[in-house]
Amino acid sequence: MRKHLIPLLIIVLLGLTGFLLYVSAEMYNMSLFAGSGQVMAETALVVAALVPCLYGPAVALLIPLHRRKGGTPRGYSWLGIAAFCVAIIGLVLTTVGHFTVILADIEPWLFLSWAVGGLLLPFFVSSVAHLKEPVPQKTPEERKQTLKKTMTALLVCLCAVLLTGSGLYLRKMSRPHRMGVRQAETMYQDFQKMIAADYLWESIDRVTYRSAVGKDSDGEEKVLAGEEREAAVRLCREMIRPVAEQEETYMGTIIPSQKAKLLMVYQRADITVDGETYHVSFSSMTSYPRTGAEEVQVVYTQGKTEHTVTLFWDPEPEE
Repeated sequence: MRKHLIPLLIIVLLGLTGFLLYVSAEMYNMSLFAGSGQVMAETALVVAALVPCLYGPAVALLIPLHRRKGGTPRGYSWLGIAAFCVAIIGLVLTTVGHFTVILADIEPWLFLSWAVGGLLLPFFVSSVAHLKEPVPQKTPEERKQTLKKTMTALLVCLCAVLLTGSGLYLRKMSRPHRMGVRQAETMYQDFQKMIAADYLWESIDRVTYRSAVGKDSDGEEKVLAGEEREAAVRLCREMIRPVAEQEETYMGTIIPSQKAKLLMVYQRADITVDGETYHVSFSSMTSYPRTGAEEVQVVYTQGKTEHTVTLFWDPEPEE
């Protein structure tokens, strides 16, 4: 049991170090959306500052570990190499995601991957050096016992992987494919600001209109211009103006994808504009992170006819 004491202690210290890094990255990520973002970011730095208190003893334990001269099981060295490889794979995937998907919350995980990869580097080097040492010859009985322990460890690891994988899969399948409440609130606030900003309604690049009678009929979409365009823009703004007046209460659903984020706001109500009554079914805001474009769609009915007006803002050209 004594030969397992130091390696297990190192694993525990590294696990606590990684947990602190994860907590600090998560707190920093939340600070980007929370109202008290500065306080949470400072707390994240305090949590991250505790990392050396755990990481230092873990590195220091490598010295007595090497002085054992082969007394440590080689399985711990393979574990160190595997952990470092996993960190590097995560760093590569996160870097690719950062420069291709450009998600708002990916940068903290990019920094976390760099930190974990750097922290595991000394243990990777130590593991490689340990595996290069000559292996003492074992008797047939010792080889049989080693094989039995190895098969038992592999079986336990396989069961743990299957249980963890099935649990994560069930968790993913049990919840709808939606973004977190925090991000939904952030996008809803952006929607409110867009409705309230006068200059945005004067800089719309394209307006399309489609009408349909009944649920099974699809009307032809057309691009509006001139007076029709101005009337449609004004009508849409009057219909969704109450959304901008709400500060806390809303019924919004965000559907994310790699190319766009769609916010659905269900505000069914009868709106009267210039003496005409319209029933608003829902309104939506679509944001395209790659191009910076934004789109607002309003669906309303008048009688048996359903009308759909889509307002589109192209991104400003880069100078």
